[in-house]
Amino acid sequence: MGISAWSLHGSGKYDMNKNVTGAAMVAEHLITIQGTPVDFAVFYKFDGINCEDLGYPCLVDGISGVLKPIAEPYILHSRLLSVATDRLAADMYYCKGGSILATLSNSSLAVLVAGGSSGVVAPTQLYVANWGKTCSSSASTLTTSSVVVNGSYGALSETTVEGSFTSNVFYKSGKSKAYSLPIEVDADTGYYVALLTLSCGSGRAARL
Repeated sequence: MGISAWSLHGSGKYDMNKNVTGAAMVAEHLITIQGTPVDFAVFYKFDGINCEDLGYPCLVDGISGVLKPIAEPYILHSRLLSVATDRLAADMYYCKGGSILATLSNSSLAVLVAGGSSGVVAPTQLYVANWGKTCSSSASTLTTSSVVVNGSYGALSETTVEGSFTSNVFYKSGKSKAYSLPIEVDADTGYYVALLTLSCGSGRAARL
């Protein structure tokens, strides 16, 4: 299956190709593809695009080669698959839409979330049922990686904290209130893309 660079809109240049809104829409497509029974899928662009104009659907700037925001979801998706390829049932309660993909290994959990529709709300808490069956430690490490715009280019804003679970909800160490996920959203649309990586134990890298 091949997906054209213009799969999200008609030909031409659009602001969504240079902001988090476009990244969220790309991420939702990646999550949908992941759940589709195909052996191989590729995202490609047509020859002749002026990649020096950030409004076109190139994944990189034509001069510097720096990744644009719409390329960052591919990095997060790759990280998710590097943690594990075993799928895990997941849902986004009270988020008014959005897409989610989760994988689980014997010591780590990765969750890719994206919101690319009107009225969507980014998740604020992490709820994991039966984490104790995967992690025997009382402590866990959580990294939140959000797609952001740095100048005109794409980047990831990352925060790592140590904590534990109470009634299946993640709490940062030393805090009495549930940890509020620092997911960055597009200031204009509220769209977002983020990867949550949870690792068993403290003092270890959560981004595997």
